[in-house]
Amino acid sequence: MRKAIIILILAIGCCLQAVAQGQMSYNMKRANESFEMGNYRDAINYTEAELGNNPQSCEALMLQCRIFLKHDFNDAALITINKALKYAPKKANALRAEMFDYRSQTYAAIGDTAKALADIQTAIMLDTTVPDHLYTHINMMRDLKDLAAEAPDIQLLESRFPDNAVANIYVGRYYTDVANYEEALKHLNYAVKLQPNLSSPLSYRAKCYIKQRKWNDAARDVTAALDLNINSLNKQLLEEMADSAFIPMMANLKTKSKSDADNATWPYLLGSSYEDAEKFDEAIDFYKEAIKRGGEDSDVAQMALENMAHCYCSMGNFPQAISSITEAVKCDSTYGSFLASANIIYESCGLYDEAVDYANRLIEADPEDYNGYGCLGTTLYLAERYEEALEALNTAYALYPYDKLYLNYRGCTLRHLGREDEARADFERVITINDEVNGEEFVCRHEAMAYALLGRTTEAEEAYRKYTEKYAKISTQFSQARMLTLMGKTDEALSMLEDNLPRNLHYAFRIQHDPDFDSLRGTERYTSLVDSCMSAMTLPSAVDEAADSALVADTIGTTEELITTEVPFTKEAGIYKVKCTINGLPLDFYFDTGAADVTISDVEALFMLKNGYLTKSDIRGKAYYGDANGDLNEGTIINLRKVEFGGLTLENVKASIVHNQQAPLLLGQTVLSRLGKIEIDYSQSQLKITHTK
Repeated sequence: MRKAIIILILAIGCCLQAVAQGQMSYNMKRANESFEMGNYRDAINYTEAELGNNPQSCEALMLQCRIFLKHDFNDAALITINKALKYAPKKANALRAEMFDYRSQTYAAIGDTAKALADIQTAIMLDTTVPDHLYTHINMMRDLKDLAAEAPDIQLLESRFPDNAVANIYVGRYYTDVANYEEALKHLNYAVKLQPNLSSPLSYRAKCYIKQRKWNDAARDVTAALDLNINSLNKQLLEEMADSAFIPMMANLKTKSKSDADNATWPYLLGSSYEDAEKFDEAIDFYKEAIKRGGEDSDVAQMALENMAHCYCSMGNFPQAISSITEAVKCDSTYGSFLASANIIYESCGLYDEAVDYANRLIEADPEDYNGYGCLGTTLYLAERYEEALEALNTAYALYPYDKLYLNYRGCTLRHLGREDEARADFERVITINDEVNGEEFVCRHEAMAYALLGRTTEAEEAYRKYTEKYAKISTQFSQARMLTLMGKTDEALSMLEDNLPRNLHYAFRIQHDPDFDSLRGTERYTSLVDSCMSAMTLPSAVDEAADSALVADTIGTTEELITTEVPFTKEAGIYKVKCTINGLPLDFYFDTGAADVTISDVEALFMLKNGYLTKSDIRGKAYYGDANGDLNEGTIINLRKVEFGGLTLENVKASIVHNQQAPLLLGQTVLSRLGKIEIDYSQSQLKITHTK
């Protein structure tokens, strides 16, 4: 939990040195974008490039501190932030306060609460003009479950920053926690008024309504918040509402879907909610609508294909599941989520060779990501290929030695190979790994399994009880049945499976092959249950092209022939430039697979507007970006009617105006993802784009 809060706090802040200088360098812009997209290696490379130009760049050192904290390299984070403090000008109180704030969070990650609190108090004293350091202290107190200690900070926020939207959110959150709902709503309502285009006030107001069980008000706020930002908080609120107040929440989403009839997001969210409620038929209908609205090039449509595959899999309709996930993979053959889903679906129906193939493709897509090797190891374990499974799981462990799921599987693999002492060492490690590494929602479940595998029944039951009390929605009866089986409680395990398997048929095939369920086999209850589930399934007799294309005809049309277009580029100052036209105006753009959006500078936008390449109708509204003070800055969103390059044409491309005259024209993921599969041939200086005719 503490780890999640640290990352949340760090994400709020921006480097004050860049603000003081008035402009962020190209390397730091790329570094920050890479960090936000989770491309941490690229972010480190960009910060190293910045430090090569300016070894005393506090901005680069502070971002490196964030990256090190993200990966639990706490000692490296401390060294880095100390170096930044050394280079900070002595009279730059605001900058130094930000650095003490970061070091406070670093000490918190190390577990030195006293030093963490001392540093954040220093930050608060150095700079009273911003609320950020109060936010850090408040979050530390929340981590320590000390609501009373939050009260003085809340009073300071109320007195010093009465018109700051984020400050009012913190105050409203506090009053919600202490059940003073009238005061909470006063501040949250004001935050909504201050920033009507910001989702956070709506999100926290929804939390306040949920606490009061005012479901209709909560459903309206959750829908409005999702309309502004589909972030993790709002998705979590949607899941909570779908679990507690399904009917009013779905009614609001359906109403929004009808009024925003061209938007694929709403049927996708409805499908996701119905899928979580195990209403798979309805979920599939909503996913099909999302695909219809989005078209095959839409990210939402592609995710809908993936989710449909899981719905069909849960229903035991494996040919349709395979068809759906195959089409998702065709849309993006290197996207890890699609490949991992394909691995799971083939594994669920016992096609282990195909599942292994997709795990290997996942590894090829990112050889340094431990998850690919973990997927491969678990599939090989189920296929009883234990020596190969151990090799894959050893690699996963070498890349990331904190994943409790894969450690449990490695222990099971070692046990099947007769290496009991090593197996027990793995199960013991699962129990002792720092809880913050994996995320609290997974801790108890995997620890419970480790206790069961060690034969420590009482501790296993207690760990699972704690987990299911707090995370009942994401707990699975299948995993609990597996744990009960390992503890020798076969009757309880069978009761759990009898309740769960008819609603999730894909587990029925697995329990016939998973060696952890060996003790159930041969009993009359087990045989009757499995026979009943198997008769309700549709298993693939063969995976061929006809089966793969069945779903496409029903949703997004017949698959078209793929062709490859070669687009020449030139290299300039280490980045790659391609000629294009925007609304008929010839320009050069820099392509950047790490950038999220299409961006143009003030100068380009002004020229286009004055000369008719942009019209007032192309200006679509405003966007808001947080700064280091917790305030929001306004930006401009425009529509580029036609983008052409290399003989390819895209229409209606969303772009952002960057308020920087030197900013290059960048084409990021919002364009690149619509083109097709992108390959860069550096030897020939060509972009190779594989797409339909």
